[in-house]
Amino acid sequence: MIPEWTAVNEAYDTLSPKERIGQFFMPAAFINDTEEDVQAMEALIREHGIGGLCFFHSKASAATNYEGPKEVIYNEKSRQRLQELIERYQAASEIPLLIAIDAEWGLAMRVEETDQFPYALTLGAAKDKQLITQVGQTIARDLRKTGIHWNFAPVVDM
Repeated sequence: MIPEWTAVNEAYDTLSPKERIGQFFMPAAFINDTEEDVQAMEALIREHGIGGLCFFHSKASAATNYEGPKEVIYNEKSRQRLQELIERYQAASEIPLLIAIDAEWGLAMRVEETDQFPYALTLGAAKDKQLITQVGQTIARDLRKTGIHWNFAPVVDM
């Protein structure tokens, strides 16, 4: 068995059934949330032991616009804010959180003042495997440096 998995299994064995269930949940977190919303998320993490978070720009994103149109906030320091929130939320959790984001064309999809890369459709049309690999690796390094573990980028865009 891989040593890291031994540590994971040992940690898992110490969890109560409620804590194990909490590890299955990954709620949306918003970079431009209010302090009140951030504190509510910290409480959710502490009280329910959720397993991870998926970050979005703000509640004005299309995914939450079912509640009605909201003003999109421009935040030139959103990358710094994202990193601060990741640190705060990790500190609120007893078990390290799995941090995700939907950043198929780089952090610029959710974070102002960051590099934007071509859409997957454009890269596919280029038919340049080396270029596609380089773009993917660059996006991965950028996300990792920011504290993000998982990119919900699509395999194929239509």
